[in-house]
Amino acid sequence: MSIATVLPLAAALAAAPALVPDAPSPTATKKAPRRADRARASIPVEGMSCAKCAANITAALEPMDGVDRAAVDLERGRVDVVFAPKKVSIDDILATIRKLGYRPGTPKVEKG
Repeated sequence: MSIATVLPLAAALAAAPALVPDAPSPTATKKAPRRADRARASIPVEGMSCAKCAANITAALEPMDGVDRAAVDLERGRVDVVFAPKKVSIDDILATIRKLGYRPGTPKVEKG
């Protein structure tokens, strides 16, 4: 390719809008948007002591119909769950945690 061919091509590329999307801002939140048909529950759980405990609880809750996300916080001793109350009840979630051998406390449930 000659320089006469490359220069117009380079100028055209420089003037074209970027094809790569902007990177998310470092301050962007990673929280899922709130939805009216969803609820969030923070459930204290006794008996969790290791990463295997966290993995067991997550693996049991996330496949449940109506559970969107389950995140275990070992340091705080709780499980945060986003779920559809019309598909799965908080009592079903608590029963699943109990079946694994852990002791769930009183959940704090918020709509959306």
